[in-house]
Formats: sequence, C-alpha cells, structure tokens
Amino acid sequence: MGSLPTHDLIVGDFGRRATLRYLAAFSDAERRILEQRLAGQPFFDEYRTVRYTVLGLLPDLKAEELATYARAGRALDSGILVGVGGGLTAAEMGRRISEALAPWIETIRGTAVARVRVIIPCNSLCEAGKVLRNAVATGPGNVPPGEESPPHDRPAGEPPIEVFTVPEVVTAVLARDPPPYLALFATPAAFRAYEKEFASRDLATRLRLSRRSREDVSLERLMAAVRGRKPGARPAATGDLLCACTDVQIPGALDALEIFASFLARDAYCEAALAGSAPTPFPGEAAASDLGR
Repeated sequence: MGSLPTHDLIVGDFGRRATLRYLAAFSDAERRILEQRLAGQPFFDEYRTVRYTVLGLLPDLKAEELATYARAGRALDSGILVGVGGGLTAAEMGRRISEALAPWIETIRGTAVARVRVIIPCNSLCEAGKVLRNAVATGPGNVPPGEESPPHDRPAGEPPIEVFTVPEVVTAVLARDPPPYLALFATPAAFRAYEKEFASRDLATRLRLSRRSREDVSLERLMAAVRGRKPGARPAATGDLLCACTDVQIPGALDALEIFASFLARDAYCEAALAGSAPTPFPGEAAASDLGR
C-alpha cells in the first residue's frame, strides 16, 4: 500500500496471558477495519501495516527482587508484583522499563517506519507509562489520547515515539459519553490511576471498587487468573462495571483491554478513534465509514 508501517513495541508479561489477549484483540479489531475497507474483496494478512515486537523482560526488570527471594529461599508471593503489598512502585518500574527499552527503540528507529508506539497492556502500570513517556516519547502519544499534541523536538527524519497506557485510553473513550456511575474491578494501583484520569478530565462519573474490600478482592482474583484457575463469580455492581484487570475477563462487563485494543487499531489506521477525527481510506477508496466502536 506504499506507506511506511507503524511499529508497536509491546511491553509484555504483565501478565503474559493479558499480553497474548491484547494481541488477539488488536488483531481482530485490525482485521475488521481492513475487511470493511476491502468491501468484499478477499482479506490477506499482507494488508496489515502494523509491525510489532513483544518483549518479555521480567527476568531483567525484576532481577533484584528475584535475587532477594532466591537468597532467602522463599517462594514468590504477591510482593513480587508492581504496586501491591509493598513491592516495586510503578514509578520505579517505569524507570527500569525505559532503560530496558532503549536499545530496542534505537534498533526500530533505524528501520523504515512511520512511528513507534510503546504499548503497555496493563492497567496498573499507568504511572510507569507516564515515567516512560517522559523519558522516551517524541510524538503525539506524549499527551493523553484526545488532547491536542504540542510540538516535540526530535531529529529530522526520525519517527515519533508514542506511549499508550490502558487507563488513559479507556478514560478518553468513555469521556465521549461518561456513565454516571462506574464500578471498577481493579487492583488498588489501577483504581487510583482511573481516579486520576477521570479527575483530570473533570468527568462527573462516580467511581468505586466493585466490592467492599479496596485491597484484597481484586488481588485474590488476579492471583487466581495468574495461576490459571477460573476466577470467582462476577462482583455485584451498581451501574456499569469496568473490568480493569487485564488478566481477568468478566462476562457482561466493559473490558478495558478490548477498549484499549480497539482504540489502538483505529489509531494505527487513522480511523475515528475519538470523536472528531477523520478516517483515512486506502488509496483509491472512498472514505471509510465509522465502524461504530
């Protein structure tokens, strides 16, 4: 199709199942966009113009913590997680991620690419994403989705680097028609991230955790999912329920990971990811209609 590709650098293993689910959701959304543009013509994967690299760097990112557990002869517990039980802070993880990604970003910059998007498919790492953005971003992703991007300094000819986090994207999408109440199934770190994002947009939505415990319930379900066990029953909620834990799927709930993947597919293909943006057709094609997502 002639244009340079977008290259997505996906920060995986938070957790691994969530990373694979994100890839599947993105690929499905991407295919829907392309099939609509093809208007009945056969679909081939070669129509896809998004390259991607998935990085699983947990042995590097948590080397110090893993060594501490090993020296003590302890089995891993929730203290190894980010933002849970006195473990690593999101800010520190953001610093480590920025250092770990540096050689990968430089390699990708040396290829023929239109833009580099750093994707973090984890609700709890929003603050880590912001630290990472301050360190590496040079493109429109350096501000929350839906806001006007200021000019960024970067060497002429280098592709922009953008960083996308789940809470920022999901909040931007929900801001088009914010619900009056929203119950979140989330870790404490993710819940705080959504509180900040909703407050930054002055949304009147009342947020609450989906069950009475603000610390343990989501962690219990998260650990069940990480260990491959089926989570418990859906929490009761008043108003809409948003599952903001990418390792968990709750039937009937809004799914933050699905919203995130759909947005990024439309963003990659210049679709109307947010209200007011115009889709760009394939060469020679009439303007694609909004897919209504």
